[in-house]
Amino acid sequence: MRFYLGQYGAAARDFQRSLALRPGNAYAALWLFLARQRAGLDGRGELAKNTRGLRLSAWPGKVVGLFLGKTTAQEVIQATKLPDSRRQRERESEAFFYIGQYHLLVGDRKRAERFFRRSLLAGITTFVEHAGAETELKKLES
Repeated sequence: MRFYLGQYGAAARDFQRSLALRPGNAYAALWLFLARQRAGLDGRGELAKNTRGLRLSAWPGKVVGLFLGKTTAQEVIQATKLPDSRRQRERESEAFFYIGQYHLLVGDRKRAERFFRRSLLAGITTFVEHAGAETELKKLES
């Protein structure tokens, strides 16, 4: 919630606690990284440390790799392709949200907006990334 409210320092502390409870949790590491970056800090080294041992070829490793400069957005999208359509839409929801975050971090608001919209179109409303995409779009529109 604090991340969505723009309280990135407080959000980073929350994600740090979450990671302490579940070391190696890639999602907690990703959110901690995003909170640090949005707070104006460099979280890449910490992300690398917190995801050491994570296979970048496994999900969500491709997303982690995107922020570490080891994979591309296209590779992340390719990793969403699954035989089960529901699971594919879940991955797309996540992937498009995180790619949107990536574009925000590099200053490309238009591309970020497109990916946040694609995240919503996946229709996976129970994922935190869905709420995140809605929140980011509201911020970009104001």
